[in-house]
Order: sequence, then structure tokens, then C-alpha cells
Amino acid sequence: MFKKVSFYFYIFYCFEVGIFLLVAPWWLPQIWEQNFFYFFVPDLKSLFLNGYFRGAVSGLGVLNILLGVLEIFENEKAKQLVQDESS
Repeated sequence: MFKKVSFYFYIFYCFEVGIFLLVAPWWLPQIWEQNFFYFFVPDLKSLFLNGYFRGAVSGLGVLNILLGVLEIFENEKAKQLVQDESS
């Protein structure tokens, strides 16, 4: 039971983080452009506002979403193998 619930939390986490990383650099300027770290290291602002860096962060978001999808497929494949062995 705990293993099943933790799997669903992990999948939810992958999708949540993936969607945030995909969307935040482009559509949430109040979060992305007013970063806490700019206060300590002002040179980071030029890096964070660079389009290539935003694209890289969005790419990590896509990879996180794909990781969640692949985990779902692997889980279903493992369930199928267990069912086939028990039959």
C-alpha cells in the first residue's frame, strides 16, 4: 500500500516540477525576474534572463515530465510481467 502511494506521489512530483520548470521562465515573470538570488549575486540576473538559459530550464522541465511518463510505462510493464508469471 505504501509503495503504491509513494509511486503516485513520485509521479505527481515529476509532473508538478516538470510543468513548473517548463512554464516559469516564460510565463511567470514575477517569479523568474524577481529572484531572491539577485540580491546576493547581481551578475546572475543577466544569466537568468538569457533566452538560452530559460530554454535549458524549460528543457529540464520537459525531461522531468518524460521521466514521469516513462515511470508510468515501466510500472505498467512490471505489473503485466507479474500477472503473466502468476498465470
